Amino acid sequence: RITYTSGGGSEGLAKSWTFKRPNADWNSIYRLMIELQNFYKIYSYPKKDYAVEDVSITIPNGTIAALLGVNGSGKSTIIKAITGFHYPTKGKIFLSDLTGNKISVESDQEKIMEYAGYVPEISILPPDMYVYEFLEYCAKLHSIKDVKIAVDTVVEKCSLSKVLKQKIKTLSKGYKQ
Repeated sequence: RITYTSGGGSEGLAKSWTFKRPNADWNSIYRLMIELQNFYKIYSYPKKDYAVEDVSITIPNGTIAALLGVNGSGKSTIIKAITGFHYPTKGKIFLSDLTGNKISVESDQEKIMEYAGYVPEISILPPDMYVYEFLEYCAKLHSIKDVKIAVDTVVEKCSLSKVLKQKIKTLSKGYKQ
């Protein structure tokens, strides 16, 4: 069940979303996965241009949820905040680790990165590099000792063998992500 409550303000802004699992049988294994408490994001000062205004979301562990809305309603802003790409202007964001302990996005960024990630829609990859060359570069950048094993592992897990010898600019959006 999804409940949407509009609290006024600009039309189209995401506001006061609450996601709940109504099935009481889940209480024994219920653990919080994602929680936003009165989340606000303002991009410009002093005008106070709200990207997101007063959003509260609770998504329990094991729940598949979708964030839907019109263009400019704050979907990407919410996802970026959940993954720590940016912080709330006001409010709190928490994720839980595998044991159910709450982790604050603002105070424990490294821990959040273990559990959440963000893939931007627009590719920031170097277009004239070959896929294999880029994977090698990334492994070296992270000081991985056995670059070949690391690259081969990524190629296998991400099914990249068909595109290894292609330039990044020739890849589909899905492969780039």
